[in-house]
Amino acid sequence: MTRHSKNSTANAVFTYAERSKMESGSIKARLGADSMRKFESCWLCLRPSVKPVCTPQGYIYCHQCIILNAGEQKKQMAEDMEKWEAQKAKQEKEEQTKLLQEKSKDIADFLQANEGVAGNKGWAGSGNGNGNGSQTAAGGAGSKKIEFAERKSKLEETKSNFWLSEQAPKADPKAVKEPRKHLICPISGNPLKLKELTHLKPETTTDNTETTRWICPISKKMITHQKAAALKETGQVFLTECLEKYVMGKKGYLGDKEVTSKDIIHLIPGGTGFSAHNKVEAESYRPDM
Repeated sequence: MTRHSKNSTANAVFTYAERSKMESGSIKARLGADSMRKFESCWLCLRPSVKPVCTPQGYIYCHQCIILNAGEQKKQMAEDMEKWEAQKAKQEKEEQTKLLQEKSKDIADFLQANEGVAGNKGWAGSGNGNGNGSQTAAGGAGSKKIEFAERKSKLEETKSNFWLSEQAPKADPKAVKEPRKHLICPISGNPLKLKELTHLKPETTTDNTETTRWICPISKKMITHQKAAALKETGQVFLTECLEKYVMGKKGYLGDKEVTSKDIIHLIPGGTGFSAHNKVEAESYRPDM
């Protein structure tokens, strides 16, 4: 191997050194804990949630973030509905136009056939007895056929001239699907109603929204990546292990009513840098050389 073999570009294949210099192939990187969403962070703005609410599936959002997202969804649905109605009206108009064209074509064919029959009868009965009338009629019919053939040939030539602007290929407009009429969760995609949102009232470490962390009101442990759940009526957030041990089936948290599985919402936990808990490797696809 020569001294400058890595910089040699005379080979028929890429070497590893050359391939590493080329910006090709998928890129992989390992994500740390700082790259993961914290438990109390909003799924939309990725900041500690302000006036947190959660969906029935357990996704946590800022109240303002989810309201703004719902407004954007309604605006987009209105635009999609307008486009869909315009497309539907256009299709109905095209169908009506097609039917009218078919009817007019049938009428024109019928009149043309009757005109030919009537013309032949008239030409046969006209004239001065020596056949001049029939010759004149035959000459007129022949000239009409020639004129029609010339027009047809010109039309065919125009169609074959693909460089003309009117004969350029045109792509059909993309069909608009019927838009949905309900809101969806921006993360899970499940149908969502704003009245189904649960307002959370977690116990926090500090009053500062930017640095606060949620803690379990029973164990006083910080909630990071552990499984946690919230009570629908009160909005309290507990660690699942404490909830099952001290809250489920007990009275006092919901008055004289015992807490059952229907009264809680399992929240989506935060992320960590452990591969056993989260997908810690990100991959960006690029075509390979």
